[in-house]
Amino acid sequence: IGVLAAADPFPEKPQRDAFVARATQQGFFVVASWVHEQHSEHGQALDCRLQVTELQEGVFEYIITRLAELHDSPDEVAKLVEATLLRLPRLVDIDAGRCAGLLCEQIAGVACESPSAPGVGHAAV
Repeated sequence: IGVLAAADPFPEKPQRDAFVARATQQGFFVVASWVHEQHSEHGQALDCRLQVTELQEGVFEYIITRLAELHDSPDEVAKLVEATLLRLPRLVDIDAGRCAGLLCEQIAGVACESPSAPGVGHAAV
């Protein structure tokens, strides 16, 4: 990943998609996730991490860490929150308790800080 970070070899989406496809075919889901992450493709990054058990076990820590890293970029935080919420059923299947903790302790806190976060300002009917 360090070599890729130094070179930024995938500025164009078609090249990036081809590389990610090869990486996932070879089982390099962390690399594929990282490439998506670098291009603000948070949903795809999460999808890569949800592919294998070893990465699923760390997906909650990954989301928490990314939220902290993106704290100064509200638009990116909102994108990651939205991507997380769209994958909520899968996250609940992995670990309902940790998912609840993520929602209550992290996502709710982000929503309170940012009026542009998904679902904020929308009354339930």
